[in-house]
Amino acid sequence: MQERPTLNRQLDSTTFRDFYWLKEELVDFCRNNGLSTAGGKYEKYIPIDIEVLEEHGKRGVAIALTSAFVKRCIECDLIPHWDCVESNTGSIRLAESIGVEKIKKRPFYWFDI
Repeated sequence: MQERPTLNRQLDSTTFRDFYWLKEELVDFCRNNGLSTAGGKYEKYIPIDIEVLEEHGKRGVAIALTSAFVKRCIECDLIPHWDCVESNTGSIRLAESIGVEKIKKRPFYWFDI
């Protein structure tokens, strides 16, 4: 496992996204670099974004990771948020298996860039 780098301006975006940063670290970084630290009502919502490589599928890895992630969110007073497209039936089944209930359906748009 790669050691977590120091959060600084030289950090590339790919490396930045590979690690979890505490809110305090991000706020300090923003303040030290003249960036806004304003938050909104969603700052306690944490998206669930777990992907399992195909060769590790059908072994319970996704449900174990998701369950541990949700448990940790609850311990930290955070609100886990599940979002997926209707065609992703595997994701929907996984969400339902851990007790996630659909509260809203909204359109999803794809754009070619």
